[in-house]
Amino acid sequence: MTDFYNELEISQSLGLDEIKQALARLSKVYEKRDADGFEGARKKLVLISEAEAVFKTESSRQRYDRELEASKSAPKSHDPFADRKADYQMWLDKAVAYHQNEQFDLAKSALEKAMQNRLPNTDEAEFDTVAAKIYLSNRDFLTALKHINDAIISDENDVSNYFIKFRIYEQLEVYYFNNRAEGVKYTINNRRPILAIAEKIAERNGDINEKALAYDLLAYAWWNGDNRDLAKGEEYAHKAIQTGLDCPNAKTILNAIQNNKKLAEEQKKRDEEAVIEKQRVFEQNRRNAEISKARSRKMKATKGLIFVLVYSLFIGSGVFSAYSMRIAQTQGTPYDLAGYVAILAIGIFAIMTLLTDEIAYVAWAGIGGFCNVVLWGLYSSHGGEAFWSVAGRALGFSLISIIAGLIIGKILKETCYFRLKEMGFF
Repeated sequence: MTDFYNELEISQSLGLDEIKQALARLSKVYEKRDADGFEGARKKLVLISEAEAVFKTESSRQRYDRELEASKSAPKSHDPFADRKADYQMWLDKAVAYHQNEQFDLAKSALEKAMQNRLPNTDEAEFDTVAAKIYLSNRDFLTALKHINDAIISDENDVSNYFIKFRIYEQLEVYYFNNRAEGVKYTINNRRPILAIAEKIAERNGDINEKALAYDLLAYAWWNGDNRDLAKGEEYAHKAIQTGLDCPNAKTILNAIQNNKKLAEEQKKRDEEAVIEKQRVFEQNRRNAEISKARSRKMKATKGLIFVLVYSLFIGSGVFSAYSMRIAQTQGTPYDLAGYVAILAIGIFAIMTLLTDEIAYVAWAGIGGFCNVVLWGLYSSHGGEAFWSVAGRALGFSLISIIAGLIIGKILKETCYFRLKEMGFF
């Protein structure tokens, strides 16, 4: 018979209300320890629950006290395995303590001593759970897997064993990284069913800590790996956060979703701006092309008009030169007048050539100068002067006219030509 006074360290002299208050305090303490993963805390909670039923009323307490006294006065049977059981429990407790202090090698040694004193019908689930944790910490993953499977077989409703198995599978996948034939057994696709069972047990038990951990790990499992389902990952992440507990995987996933949405919106905005900019550039190029075509048409028309005007001046100067020679023969008009008009035309050609960048005007200026020199020389020879003397003088005047025309053209180009070009005249 269980001695609740001794097991829970409650004084038998306390009144019923005082015992109930002590049990309530112990329940809070061991609930916290169970949440933190302390070994044996769950067994204490079961013991406290049984004690609460015994000490529910004064009559039930009195009945329990009578039965307890009767059991104490009854002759005790000798247990031949008592020492071995005590050694087993001592070494198992030491193994747990070493493991909690992260002295994993000492924990393994203590566990092996506990195994040597282990008896049949010992609490298999508790021992195998402890052994799985210790072997996992010592990186003996296959032995850890064997023990956790035995623990699950012994107690299928202990959700913590499924979480330990999930961690063992994670390590085995890394361990068999270079051996894909073995490693494929432990991939995240094969870890999801483990967590699915854990989720069902946690929801059935109603333990908020178990549910939060199950949701958090399921969010991670569906968010990553092959055949992943991002929608399920997000769904479990929201469920984990709704528990109000710290769920690091869920937070990471929801932050990633938020960042991805933000990046997608920024990219969409950049794409829209790029389309608008492309349309603007296209429209600007179209307008520039139209302006360029209009300017080209104006320039061609302007150059054509200048060419006609200057060519008309050249023809006119030649005609006027010939006409002047004829008058000179009949009326004695100075023959130099015709030559000077021709030289003036040559200068105008030089100015227009520089302004319009048309090389044709230079050619025409040269031809005009040559013709005028010949006409002038021929006429002068009839007037009594030597042909070459007059021709040389005419050529010199023509060169002077060309040079002067180029200088004047450059000045005009630097002062007003570019302004006229901006206005579209050239």
